[in-house]
Parts: sequence; structure tokens; C-alpha cells
Amino acid sequence: FVGLMFLPLVFFQAYRRTPQIEKRTLRFCLSSYLDAYGYFLIGSLFLKRLKPKFLVVLNDHCSQPRALLLAARRLSIPTGYIQHAPVTPEFPPLEFDHVFLDGDNAKEKYKVANPNCRIHLVGIARRTTTSTDFLAKQDSDKPNAIGIAFNRFDAENLIGNVIDEINHHFCGIKIVIRPHPADWRRFKAFKSMAREKNVLYSAPEVESSWKFLEQLEFLIGGNSGILLEAAFTGIVPLQYAPLIKGFDDYGYQQAGVVMPISSVSEIESIRKDMDKVRGDIFRALTKMDVTFGSDADGKSADLTAELLRRCVSEA
Repeated sequence: FVGLMFLPLVFFQAYRRTPQIEKRTLRFCLSSYLDAYGYFLIGSLFLKRLKPKFLVVLNDHCSQPRALLLAARRLSIPTGYIQHAPVTPEFPPLEFDHVFLDGDNAKEKYKVANPNCRIHLVGIARRTTTSTDFLAKQDSDKPNAIGIAFNRFDAENLIGNVIDEINHHFCGIKIVIRPHPADWRRFKAFKSMAREKNVLYSAPEVESSWKFLEQLEFLIGGNSGILLEAAFTGIVPLQYAPLIKGFDDYGYQQAGVVMPISSVSEIESIRKDMDKVRGDIFRALTKMDVTFGSDADGKSADLTAELLRRCVSEA
């Protein structure tokens, strides 16, 4: 509501001072522009009142955290950023005082705008000891289900086609579908689809991604961080061509952490050489998580917390 007051200023900035390409974005994300103004004003007031020693955000490119970052910098409050998901080279340069990144892959993709920015490689915090213990269980139980994970930009009919294609090639195999947690508007629709097509449904609002993954042998997806989680747990992640629409946003294929497929029929040939496939993926994962395979594996959250304590004490 506060941001609405800045509507005239948003249009002034867009039509008088920005390139043509940015003017076109107004039709898709006007609310984000307004959010930026509103969050900056309200954020400044709250930060002045709270007087925190340190501000930490888990997102570096959406309007709300970027507005808070700007407000904190104007008030000389030290800032930190914890990577919460895979990144792309198109993400904005790092302007924080401290950043906590998963590994070398993220470090290589980021540009740094703040010359005083300190980069800490800490691994993936959500990979706790629970998720690393899962790898041994996955090897012993040998599940043979196929999962389909998708984001809020993937069309419902496309997901339905993937289910039909799997059923055609692998009659009677167990299939589990899972929407992105942010895709809550379509949860009911996908639950109905699961019932209609006689497949299982993983509810992201109540079931953790690790619980979903522990029943799978393969995970089919597009541009989604859950493919990376699957790779860490010994499940073969399959990046399905129709779902990525020609854009491997996170560079998974270049990094070697997924198997690209254009048809689910290719799963049969992958199955014949699973040990080699998994071995190649595991070697590639060391750049994605600096702790992977080390004594600190599964302890990234503790490492991040300890570093944060030091940053706050030095602030």
C-alpha cells in the first residue's frame, strides 16, 4: 500500500530515464517496482527503530530484499547474504559486506560490486546430516519410482504429457509428482491431476523435499533447485528438454550434475550404466557444495551459523 503512493514516480523513472527493454517490464512486474519503493521506506523506518547490528537476507535479486539491502547500506548497517538456491550468471553483482555461498560454482558466476565484500564458501545449509545419511539408505533400499518436479512456469498440460509418456514406456511404474512450494495457486489442480492419472502427489507445504526424494530412483525436472538436491542424494536427476524450453538457466548440464534427456525412453539406456552415471555426477558436485565428500559434509548450517556469529561480533 505504501508503494502505491510511488506509482507516478515509477512511471516517471520508467519512461524518462530507463532503456526501452526496462519499460516493457512494467506490464509484467509493476508490483515489484512498487514493492521496492514501499519496502525501502518501511524498511528504513524499522531498521532505524530496531538498530540491528547485522542484516541477513536469503535472496539477492527480488525487489523486497534488495530494497532492504539499500536501506541498510544507507544506515551503515552491515549486511550479509546466504545463498538459498542455485544461481545464474544473470544475478545482480554482490553488494553485501559478507556473502555465504555454496561453492566454487556460485562464486564463479557472481560479479562483485562491493570491493569490501567478504566471500565465505560454506556449502549448502539445507544439506544437513539427515540428508547426507539418506544416501546410504537410498543405496540399500533401491527404490524404482520416478518423480516429476516442476516450477510455477510449467504448464499443467505439459506435466500431464510427461506422466502419460512415462506410463507408456514403463507400464505400472510408481510415479510421484511435486509442484514448487511457491506454486500454491495450482496445488488443488495438481492434486486432481494425480487422482485422475492414478499417480502419487507430494504436498510441498507439508512434506520435505528429502521425504519426497527418498522414494525415487530418477527425478525428472526442468530449471529447478530440487534437481541438485536429488543429485546429492544419489538419485539421477534428468533435465527434460520440453521443461527447460531451451534454457539451462542454472548451468546444470554444463556443470555435469544432471542427465539431459529429450524423451523418457532414454531412461532405459541410463539404467544400464547407473554406477558410472552416478560417479560422474558425484565428481561434478564438489563445485556445487564445497563440503561435499569432506569431514564437514552435512554440517554447512553449523558452519554458516558460526561464521555469522563472528560477523555480528565484529560489527
